[in-house]
Amino acid sequence: MQLHCAALQPLAAPSTKTGTLRCSKAAVLRPAPLAKGMAAPAPQLRRSRAAIVPTAYQGEGKDVPAGETAAAAAGGAAAGVKSLSELPAYPGDFVRRRLITFVGIVLGYSCFYLTRNSLTYTAPVMVADPSLPIGMTEIGTMTSIFPIAYGFSKFVSGVLGSRTSPTMLLAGGLIATAALNVAFGFSTSLVWFCTWWAMNGMLQGVGAPCCARILTSWFAAKERGTYWGMWNIAHNMGGFLAPILAGTAAKMYGWQWGMFAPGIVGTVMGLLILLGVRDSPEAVGYPPVEAREEKKSRDGKPAAQESLISLLVNDCLKNWYVVGLALTNLSAHNSVCLPFLLVLIYCRNWHVVGLAFFTMFLPEAVFQHPLLLCRVLTFCRNWYVVGLALTYFFVYVVRQGVTSWFVFYLLQVKGVADAGAASLRVSGLELGGLFGSLLAGKLSDMLINNSKGGGGNVGKRVQVIIAYTLGIAAMLMAFAAVPASMGWLQWATVFMIGFFLYGPQMMIGLCGAELVRPESVGASQGFLGWVAYLGAANAGIPLSIIVKDYGWGAYFTALLAACAAAVVLLAPMINAKSYVQIKNERLAAEGKTA
Repeated sequence: MQLHCAALQPLAAPSTKTGTLRCSKAAVLRPAPLAKGMAAPAPQLRRSRAAIVPTAYQGEGKDVPAGETAAAAAGGAAAGVKSLSELPAYPGDFVRRRLITFVGIVLGYSCFYLTRNSLTYTAPVMVADPSLPIGMTEIGTMTSIFPIAYGFSKFVSGVLGSRTSPTMLLAGGLIATAALNVAFGFSTSLVWFCTWWAMNGMLQGVGAPCCARILTSWFAAKERGTYWGMWNIAHNMGGFLAPILAGTAAKMYGWQWGMFAPGIVGTVMGLLILLGVRDSPEAVGYPPVEAREEKKSRDGKPAAQESLISLLVNDCLKNWYVVGLALTNLSAHNSVCLPFLLVLIYCRNWHVVGLAFFTMFLPEAVFQHPLLLCRVLTFCRNWYVVGLALTYFFVYVVRQGVTSWFVFYLLQVKGVADAGAASLRVSGLELGGLFGSLLAGKLSDMLINNSKGGGGNVGKRVQVIIAYTLGIAAMLMAFAAVPASMGWLQWATVFMIGFFLYGPQMMIGLCGAELVRPESVGASQGFLGWVAYLGAANAGIPLSIIVKDYGWGAYFTALLAACAAAVVLLAPMINAKSYVQIKNERLAAEGKTA
């Protein structure tokens, strides 16, 4: 009996790039047609479950690159399958490639933290070097420049990067920030130090939005919280390795090597990201992990990518709320009277009024670029995103307030002997954050899976954030009450503060990614990150004034008030649904109507 491969056929049309016919490894073998009158033999082959995995998924008429044909032949989607979630199990090669991509973004973002924190652990050696005109004031100037540049960078790169390959942007940004660390090491004047460090801040913002886009493309909603929490380890990993690498290199070989070492590591990691990380499953011949809404043109063919004019008209100009925001801010940034805002107040549309006041504080450069303004106003229409951004502001007030002032509190109030001993007592913050962020993601996934489709996915994650925020408040009060003589208990309390603090810090970004359509994930992360670092900036001078004028009791009161504000902002979102849920409900309703 002759056998031939059922999958030996062109993939839609012969590819102009590969020009070959491929047979899937999992293809079902079937007998060749028998001559007339010949008895058919008993079947000897059984159809396995793996047989449903056919040849490469080509997407919307796209060819798989020649270098990816092996992956494409091993994976793909069965006829009519629009996403990998519809298969009984993920193909083995897909799992392998997804793991490589995930490890790549974790290590890549860890290296962003290396090149970001290098100055922190190199600065003491720089101050001690008599050949440099550097003192505490100059170091403070550089560290104040960075968060401002970084917050604005995260916002702009997230919005403008929505049309750029996240892998290319991630790798390019890492290599560029590594190069700036090296350039910093070759400099000797304050002007160049500030210039390189401000540029470093401007480039650091590309990291998180790119990682968010890649992660949401490779992981479905049912597992995304777990992997988002695992990716968040990069913050702690980079924060843990920075003093070891930069601090040790600066101490042993001179302050320059405190900058050179992270720069070298960042460059190597950027090149590895280019080699191993891919934007999405579609980039290697697989269908998406979740079905996506396919936009059709009038003739039934797949619609082309929306033009910038189309985005501006459909997402913004057709919504009079957004037009109102644009006109309000246009007048605000040109120092003109605000009649339109008065009209909104008269109409008692408080949602739009609040957004108008909020966006009045956006950088003026935003209103000079139509694409940027379009992206901002598109996701500002979703008040949940704005609420999350304001929550992020208060979470970062607490985070920066803890990391910047706990050592001083221990020295001035608890009577700890020196800065080294105080630093040891707060060293548990990052370690606690590692465990807390992992558990937060896992808990939110468990709530979603146990709900069996009931309630909103984002709301389940918000419930975890609220619980964690209450935990932060409890641990802050405990830390203030721990006696100075119980150093081990202070360390344990700081560990628990980190445990509860890094959960919301991680989960708010995930909620923001799930509230918007896939094309706007990077933009939402940039927007949230920009507002978060406004909060971080407000944990500096404002808290220092509070401590100076009103004492440390007022400092803890301010942090507790920030926790309370975060809970109030999150409370209306406990049943919020994700973009995918809302889209599926709309499609189901349209199907019933039809």
